[in-house]
Amino acid sequence: MSEASMADSLREVEHLLDVGRGAEAVTAAGRAAAAFPGEPAPLRLLAAALVEVGRYDEAVAQARAAVAAAPDDVRALVVLATALHGAGRAPEALQAARDATRLDPSDPAVWNAVALAAPDGPERVQAAQRMVGLVPASSVAHNTLGVVLIPQDRAAARRCFEEALRLDPSSAVARSNLALTALRGRPLAAASGFFAAARLDPRLEEARHNLDIAVTTVVDRGRVAVAALLYGCSLALGDYSGTRPVAAPDNLGVVRGVWFAGLAVGAAFTVRALSRFAVPLRGYFGRALRAGGATTFWGVVLALLAVAGSVSMFLPPGAGFDTRRTLLRVAAVVVIGAWVVERRRRRER
Repeated sequence: MSEASMADSLREVEHLLDVGRGAEAVTAAGRAAAAFPGEPAPLRLLAAALVEVGRYDEAVAQARAAVAAAPDDVRALVVLATALHGAGRAPEALQAARDATRLDPSDPAVWNAVALAAPDGPERVQAAQRMVGLVPASSVAHNTLGVVLIPQDRAAARRCFEEALRLDPSSAVARSNLALTALRGRPLAAASGFFAAARLDPRLEEARHNLDIAVTTVVDRGRVAVAALLYGCSLALGDYSGTRPVAAPDNLGVVRGVWFAGLAVGAAFTVRALSRFAVPLRGYFGRALRAGGATTFWGVVLALLAVAGSVSMFLPPGAGFDTRRTLLRVAAVVVIGAWVVERRRRRER
């Protein structure tokens, strides 16, 4: 076959890789490699396609064949480093990436390969910074630097991801990484970011996985807040049958007013936060609230609250307050207990 025919075959593979059709790219690259045996370019693209579909060991074999056919092909070394990293062979991946930097230090892809393969430390940071210096208008470069900085400077990493999104607002990876920086302290904001990333690129497994984590974190914190509220109310109601009441009966109206005001404010903030989310994202929270027998769980809690609220109608004042306080504490224990059990189940899965 002619060189023009090979060029057409390679363009087809590159197009399939660009649009994320990895399985088809593997097939097309395999045909090209068979039609042009010993040519490094088809072997390199076949390796890249195999990386795309997660077949790293096969990708390593094809990338090594491409490097053997063209030892000075920087792109083949970069693909080899990527395949080795995916296969969990980090030292070999780093060596391949370093070899690529010696061949062409002006190619930003070689520094990206070093940043991907190197362990956390100065070499990794310097490689990512070198990449940004070579292509300051590249969203990918700023995203790479952000990934490198996350372990040591989360605020700086966040700025890198924001710059990556400014340069390319459609970057699902940068949006997912930006959400990751908010996961610890702002899980609601993180959930919104992961959801947006998953909509931009439905193939981005990391965004969907982290979305589940963010939603679960919000629900877990909500349960703890409910438990704290219930226990706090039990303390506010006090022990009216003992010798040292926490709250006097004539303050009961104030206690109730503060209690219901707190509930109203909390509910308003919750509704306001959820109203900002897209309808499908609200569905994630609904499913999380219903998961693991949660409907029964909340039914038990509400039943305890109903009994606690009406118990004084049937018992003497002192006994009613004592019983109500006890029921609120039982409800708090139920909330925390269910949360602990669910966390253990998630860890086992």
